[in-house]
Amino acid sequence: MKARKTLIRLHKWQADEKRKQLHELLALRDDLLCKAAALDASVLHEQTVVNTSRGGEADTGFAYATFAKHAIRQRENIQKSVASIENRISEAEILVTEAYKALKRHEVAAASQAKRELGEANRKEQIAEDDQTLQTHARSRTAG
Repeated sequence: MKARKTLIRLHKWQADEKRKQLHELLALRDDLLCKAAALDASVLHEQTVVNTSRGGEADTGFAYATFAKHAIRQRENIQKSVASIENRISEAEILVTEAYKALKRHEVAAASQAKRELGEANRKEQIAEDDQTLQTHARSRTAG
C-alpha cells in the first residue's frame, strides 16, 4: 500500500507540473495578445498624428511609413508566436488530461484495494467472532 501511495503522490506531482506548464503557456499567449493590442493602439495613434499634423508634413509621412513597416513585421511575428503557442497549448492540454487520467486510475485502484483489504479484515474478524461463539456454545452444552 505504501508503494501505491508513493505512486499516487508521483502522479499528482506530474499532473500539477503539467498543469503549471499549461498555465505558463496560457499566460505567455495572453501576454503576446496584449502586446498585439498595444501595437494596434500605437499604430492607430500614429495614424491620428500623421492625419492631424499641420499640412501633411513630408517628414511625418516618411517616418510613419517606416513605423508602419516595422509594426507590420512585429504583428506578423506576434501572430506566428501566438500560433506556435496555441499548438503547444493544445499539446499541453492533452498531456494534462492524460496525467489526470493516470492519477485518477491510481486513486481508484488504491480505493479499490483499501476496500478489499477492509472487506478481508471484516471477514477475518467475523470468522474469529463466529469461532468464539461456537466455542462458547460448545462449552455451554458440555457444561450443562
